[in-house]
Amino acid sequence: PIATSNSPICEGHDVLLSVNTGVSWQWSGPNGFTSNLQNPIIPNANSLIGGTYSVTISDAQSCSGVGTINVLVNPSPHPILHSNSPICEGETLNLSVDVGVLWTWSGPNGFSSSLQNPVIPNISTTDAGIYSVIVTNSDGCSSTVSTNIEIYPNPTPNIQSNSPLCYGSTLNL
Repeated sequence: PIATSNSPICEGHDVLLSVNTGVSWQWSGPNGFTSNLQNPIIPNANSLIGGTYSVTISDAQSCSGVGTINVLVNPSPHPILHSNSPICEGETLNLSVDVGVLWTWSGPNGFSSSLQNPVIPNISTTDAGIYSVIVTNSDGCSSTVSTNIEIYPNPTPNIQSNSPLCYGSTLNL
């Protein structure tokens, strides 16, 4: 028998095992895995299920054979997103994420960036909202993290006076 899989995969994806022949199958593998399916699926993979899987097959004449396949489960990144929010309009918004080799940022008003630590100067209240980044590590595995950015409006002063005045009068503001 020829055992195959979709390895390498990223943590959180499904492992797809298969064997090319047989009328009965007995799979075994790491973390106590067993199955009698020809093409078993292991959902939501983690590092504990990586390793060597064996399948013993039997054919219609009750002859048997063994096939093996090694499964590699790469870790997904676990990014932490940082910002200087909340800030006031007109200030500079600083965004950053701590891991990865590729970054795909998105946010309000069509914001996008491929920088690890994007900076948005002269921010306005219309730029407030959810900012997200897809972080991809060197194994090609991705994770998404988001944050809500708050931007406070600047106060609008209402200046009043007792102007116009005569020379020598007191000005009241």
